[in-house]
Amino acid sequence: MELAKNHIHRPFLYLSAGLLILISYTSLTSMHIPAEDNITLYLMVSDAVLTIPTTLLTILFWVITAYKFKKPKLLWGIPLMLFFYVSATYLNELFLKEQIASPRPNMVWMMEHHYLNMEEFYEQHPTKILRRQALEPVVNQIDSNIVPLALKSHWIHETGYSFPSGHSEHAWILCSSLIFLLSYFYKRVMLFNLLLVALAVAVSLSRVLLYVHRPIDVIVGALMGVVLGYVLFLILQAIFPHEHRKV
Repeated sequence: MELAKNHIHRPFLYLSAGLLILISYTSLTSMHIPAEDNITLYLMVSDAVLTIPTTLLTILFWVITAYKFKKPKLLWGIPLMLFFYVSATYLNELFLKEQIASPRPNMVWMMEHHYLNMEEFYEQHPTKILRRQALEPVVNQIDSNIVPLALKSHWIHETGYSFPSGHSEHAWILCSSLIFLLSYFYKRVMLFNLLLVALAVAVSLSRVLLYVHRPIDVIVGALMGVVLGYVLFLILQAIFPHEHRKV
């Protein structure tokens, strides 16, 4: 009974600590356009949980676990998790964000500095591809001493809506589901769990530091990610009900 409690309680403690750090930092830090020296690092962190890293982490976990327990059927966890990640991401990007239609802070900044009319921009360019094509000449006319070149490229790419943050949601789904699964299958995984929490926090913070999301965007995205990560864990636990053996 104690093990059953711990494999649920401890992950929630790790994730709660990570969320508290995220909320505290974003609440105490004022938003501003980042310095050129920091942009490369922020971009690397921001992209740390995109398609390839997510796929590799998921495959690595299930291959090791299936080998450890000598249960090849555990490999079915790979397509199940990846399907869940993709579905959650597209639901957020194609439905939730479009319904709320909250502009990104960099778009608001460009409107306030008279680079574009935001309402006309979204009305005339309803898709991301059209927005990128229209935004490129607008962003390129901004002084590079104000908005560095590397950040301009990112702003041109990020033309969707802001709330909630898809990167933040994705990072927390991935990391929270892996934290629950690690705690379910293994003992002595505190270090791995802390690293996963740190990754999720870092990805969320990078989105604010790149000036493409507000704190509320990444905080709500993180909360959604934790809830969805736990739902994913419950689904996998139901599919593999007899595989719980600590090693």
